[in-house]
Amino acid sequence: MSRSDEGFSIVEVVIAMFLLAILALAVIPVMITATRNSVTNKSLVSATSYASSQLAPIRAAFPNASTGTTSCATLRSTYAKTGIIDTSGSGLSADAAIAACPTATADYPAAVAVTITVYKTTTPSKILVTLPSKVMVAAP
Repeated sequence: MSRSDEGFSIVEVVIAMFLLAILALAVIPVMITATRNSVTNKSLVSATSYASSQLAPIRAAFPNASTGTTSCATLRSTYAKTGIIDTSGSGLSADAAIAACPTATADYPAAVAVTITVYKTTTPSKILVTLPSKVMVAAP
């Protein structure tokens, strides 16, 4: 075996390291973006879950059946709230907004818009999720 066949020369090692460094530099921004998106998605999933948990009792109390004793006044007085803090420690808060009730009795049963808005408690101006829905009410 000749001396030239015994291994890699220093030039070959340096070129291989240079190529690996270029590949690493190309992959690092993709990894940073993926990590950032993962954190954002986690926040959005938490906010959506919290919004759904705020909407669930409203939908349970006001089923889609147009009969019953559900009234728009009860919906507004019981469920229209602001600054509902998540007790699980997620740092989220929610507002539950109820649209205006129809004024004419002939308009009932009616669908009334309900909107749950979720935001970080520390930055209420930055809304994470808005969850709109409608519930049926049988009376004013």
